[in-house]
Amino acid sequence: MSVPIRVRLTAWYLLVLTLVLVALGTFVVVRLRESLTAELDRSLNLAATQIASGYRSEGAKDFHDVARTVLPAPGTRGSSTQVLSPGGTVRLSDGDPMARVALVDAVAVRAALRGTSVAQTRAHPAAGSLRLVAVPVTRRGRRGVVVVSASLQTIDQSVHRVLKLLVVGGAGALALVAVGGWWLARKALAPVERITTHAERIDADDLSDRVTVPRARDELGHLARTLNAMLDRVQEGVLARERLVADASHELRAPLAAMRAELDVSLRHDELDDAARRVLESTRDEVVRMSRTVDDLLLLARVDAGRLEVLHEPVDLLAIAHAGARDHAAAAREAGVALVVTGDRAGALGDAARLRQVVGNLVDNAIRYSPPGSAVRVEVWATSAEAGVTVADEGPGVPEDLRERVFERFARAEAARPRQAGAGLGLAICREIAVAHAGRIWIEDRRPHGSALVVALPRVAPPDEWAEERHGRRTLTSSALSRGPRTEPSNTSPIPRT
Repeated sequence: MSVPIRVRLTAWYLLVLTLVLVALGTFVVVRLRESLTAELDRSLNLAATQIASGYRSEGAKDFHDVARTVLPAPGTRGSSTQVLSPGGTVRLSDGDPMARVALVDAVAVRAALRGTSVAQTRAHPAAGSLRLVAVPVTRRGRRGVVVVSASLQTIDQSVHRVLKLLVVGGAGALALVAVGGWWLARKALAPVERITTHAERIDADDLSDRVTVPRARDELGHLARTLNAMLDRVQEGVLARERLVADASHELRAPLAAMRAELDVSLRHDELDDAARRVLESTRDEVVRMSRTVDDLLLLARVDAGRLEVLHEPVDLLAIAHAGARDHAAAAREAGVALVVTGDRAGALGDAARLRQVVGNLVDNAIRYSPPGSAVRVEVWATSAEAGVTVADEGPGVPEDLRERVFERFARAEAARPRQAGAGLGLAICREIAVAHAGRIWIEDRRPHGSALVVALPRVAPPDEWAEERHGRRTLTSSALSRGPRTEPSNTSPIPRT
């Protein structure tokens, strides 16, 4: 799936910021807990030292008096002190009743007896998390350990509030970054979108246009200048190719015409055996095919040079359809394909010779792709705004993804090549002529097989002399086109159109 770069940039902004916020939040929470715990440890150490001093000098009485004075948060859950024997037995306790049981284990007691202050966190089933500090004490030669405890609930609540603020603030920051990142990405990519939109409007028919170069001399300006330089090279290459095609076609036309004339004369007047005659006839057919290709190339060269001239006068599309079909009647008979022309007379503005060429190319294309025993149907039709000709065959059809590409020059449907593949110029010429007439051409699918090529032109009212036959339908087959009129049933089914 293709994701727009704007979305990807915004996603990267959010991802980076999320990682930064998570790292920063973790650091803040950990450091806050460590700082608050260290502050509590200092308070507990001070309290334990004072309680140990009072117990050392005055015994139990001073132990309780000092404890009630210096214990952190006296009277709250978890705030307590006790004096333990080296074996871990509670000698004295004050504060929370939980202190009647030893709060530290034997390991901590031994560590404290070695003269070091021990601080640890323990979970108590009744008081929750406790912070404990143990310091050594000696009274009248009896060694012991003073333990002071305080609940970590206050620290946990403070850390929780900070964490909550970080989550809420981080979510807000991410939302702002998402909106800001989207806006920044859109603003940063706007020149690229303008360049892309402009470049998309440049096609092979007009390579003179160039993209606008931004004023800033940055990467976007470099991109625009690179595109323009590439378009300059492409235009030069296309113009050189067009000149080559036009010059080569023009130079080939005369010798091909001379070759055809000499072959025709030789076939008519020379004494030839059958083998030689077949060779000369095959050579003449190839010369004719090459001459047709050269003529097509010259026509396309005129299109490229903007010198394709067409007449714009009322024409009878039905007469043009008959004439175009008649030109290929012999080819249809040779291929074993029935050629059928149907429809009413319809008027359009155009050049009769060029439109006859269009119909002829469409019929020739349909014959090439039609299997023996099938029919190629040429139907003339009209709507309120358009009149046109549809040429339908019963061949393999054109895949949907190729229906635009087949109108390109030298393009052929490779999946279903005809018996005699052409040069791939016929449909390209049809499109150019249709466009020159302000018309259009397209391919329709036919079920269960086959395809229909449709050319549509702006409709005009037919001349008055057509009126008497306007509602009549006439159908001619390939044999009728060459030998005389033949009427088909009037209920010939129309060819589907969009």
